[in-house]
Amino acid sequence: MQNIIFILLLPVVALSLVTAQSVWRSAVVDDKIFSGSLTAAIMNAATNPKMWLGALLYIATTILYLFLFSKLKFFVVQISVTGLALIFTAAISHFIFHEEITIMNLTGL
Repeated sequence: MQNIIFILLLPVVALSLVTAQSVWRSAVVDDKIFSGSLTAAIMNAATNPKMWLGALLYIATTILYLFLFSKLKFFVVQISVTGLALIFTAAISHFIFHEEITIMNLTGL
């Protein structure tokens, strides 16, 4: 029973990692974090709330990820999270960022 709970956490980890990266993408593209000089870009990144939100979510999720490594086989955790992250990335890319999913993308998935 306990392993089932840990296995159910695998999609949560995958979705949380992709969500954190999506928040960063939003900050970089929508908020134009890296426009201007290097100094301005560093200051923009350091003071942008989306960058902080993404970082906090990523750190919390990484801790959960490491916890799952201690409870399940490495293969189960790594393959599950990687595969689910690819699927979640494609969905978020299409539905949130309105990116086109090509036949080549689907073939890769």
